[in-house]
Amino acid sequence: MLSGYFASATSEWLISSPVLAVIAHYAPASLNALMASTYSLTVVTGMYWGSKISGFASPVVKTGAFQSRHSETLFGVLGLAALGLVIISLLVACVIRRQAGRHQENDLASVLY
Repeated sequence: MLSGYFASATSEWLISSPVLAVIAHYAPASLNALMASTYSLTVVTGMYWGSKISGFASPVVKTGAFQSRHSETLFGVLGLAALGLVIISLLVACVIRRQAGRHQENDLASVLY
């Protein structure tokens, strides 16, 4: 358990520094603290839900690691849900890119005429 916590804490330490540096570089000064706190809140929420899911997936009778069909079903459903979210995100990104292109065309037309 200690080694798992060490790996989690180390990975969070290595990831959070570059993320906060990117936020400080690209975010406007007035939104810097808000974006940094939103990132921290997202990390904490992810850790909370991860612990809830792992507690739900752990078998009641300790028969061994990954011998429970319950955890296989749970992580299969979570994997499909993540795949669905990726597809939805890609579709939304395509729509936003198309609308941004139309917006730029309208701005160019208003400048020219």
